[in-house]
Amino acid sequence: MAVNVEHRAMFYLLLAAEELSPEIPESADVYGWLCGSWDLDVVHYRGINVVARGLKGEVHAARVLEGRAVQDVWIMPRLEDRCADPDRTMNMYGGIIVAVAKSRQQLEAIIREDPFFERGLADVRIIQFRASQRAVDMPKRLG
Repeated sequence: MAVNVEHRAMFYLLLAAEELSPEIPESADVYGWLCGSWDLDVVHYRGINVVARGLKGEVHAARVLEGRAVQDVWIMPRLEDRCADPDRTMNMYGGIIVAVAKSRQQLEAIIREDPFFERGLADVRIIQFRASQRAVDMPKRLG
């Protein structure tokens, strides 16, 4: 089924967020510094050292879901390097959503309201974790 331009624009409008949700304190904004676009020199993929292949990739990350989460898309090889018949063993295009909520119940309630989840168009698996290591000055280190 083809997605028309109007539906695609609505999807982006519903997903994207300009800023951190006011419900989340700035001190809990562990992943906000990732928002932007990043070039990658791929060193390991699927446990294999691939330095000799000179693989390049890219990551794009942005705030989503009313500023409650950061979503990323990892692409390898880069869009500009992709061809019609890529090496399937070194081809990746995917992403995750990292969200912060006061409780699992709050996150589940947010997910239940998602129009794509409601219509059975998205599959959701919640994996709870605690970010235990973060350099306080990480944004400054990245320039």
